[in-house]
Amino acid sequence: MEIKQFAENNKIKLLLIILAAVFLMLIITLISVSVSKHKKEAPDYSRKKIILTQEQLIPDGPEVQRDYNITRKEKDKWSKEEIEEWFTVPNANDIKSLQTADDNLISQILGVAP
Repeated sequence: MEIKQFAENNKIKLLLIILAAVFLMLIITLISVSVSKHKKEAPDYSRKKIILTQEQLIPDGPEVQRDYNITRKEKDKWSKEEIEEWFTVPNANDIKSLQTADDNLISQILGVAP
């Protein structure tokens, strides 16, 4: 009852307090908006294309060997020597063994799931 009575007796004071509070919130909002507009945005490096001006150098150290290549040129297809060296045609026994291993793995993953 005291608040209601204070409001009835001091309408002008209450109105001035409310207006001052609204004015203060408006000023704070305007200041925060103007400060946020003046902040510089971080540059977006994801779209910049890096162009090398010199060859990449490998740092000296025991963990990096001298014959280590940072990059290599990709080939469109393998040569016959590479095919003979790296690719082997699987036989029926290899395929059966792989199928059994896959079935065991699937069985372990599913367990007793219905």
